[in-house]
Amino acid sequence: FRYVFFSGKGDFFKFCYNITLGRWSHEYNRLVKRFRNTIAGQFFGHTHLDEFEVFFKDLEPISVAYLAPSQTPWMDQGLNPAYRIYIIDGTQFSLIPPFQNPNPFSTLENTHLPIDHHTHFLDLKQANRVGNASLALEYRARYDLRLDDMSPQSWYNYVRQLSANEIDYQQFRKHYYRYGPEYDIPCDSACKEKLLCSLLTSEAQLVEKPPQCEFEAENHLSWWQSLWK
Repeated sequence: FRYVFFSGKGDFFKFCYNITLGRWSHEYNRLVKRFRNTIAGQFFGHTHLDEFEVFFKDLEPISVAYLAPSQTPWMDQGLNPAYRIYIIDGTQFSLIPPFQNPNPFSTLENTHLPIDHHTHFLDLKQANRVGNASLALEYRARYDLRLDDMSPQSWYNYVRQLSANEIDYQQFRKHYYRYGPEYDIPCDSACKEKLLCSLLTSEAQLVEKPPQCEFEAENHLSWWQSLWK
């Protein structure tokens, strides 16, 4: 691990990495499942894309890893530079570990959990055209993605919404590439399936579609089941 932030007498941890875990992801998943009541945040970089990964224990969302966009456009990926500000709830130290609250995301005082993030980006095409670099707010997670909160369940629900609503999905792709030229490359249904399921997959070694990429049946066949049929 590159950075591990610790606070209090074993109360909570925040993990920060500049690389993804690759072949070590299975062991890391075991770590997240074991200490899910202690880990307050996971913050990654390295992929250059604006994405996230929801972690599961069986079919229960238990944690979220945020993969922040890069400040570099990165070779042939066609990205715009960006940076992110995370807003963490930690106004004062609490003697109660954040996840001992039966519903910690409903009471955000002193949880030390992420409660929002704001992403800013630079439109390279416009900057080259006018000869001036100007950073702009791209989006705010809670407000622009219409999240109830930043809990794992909310991010899981957001992925479901992306699958059901094409407008929201296309907006997600714009954020994914920061409105860069890569967005203009067509993404067919198979591409969409792969992208959305990657948001719910935190292990690189899986050889089959994970069960969390299927939702419970509704009217005999859910929209997600029909997507994978």
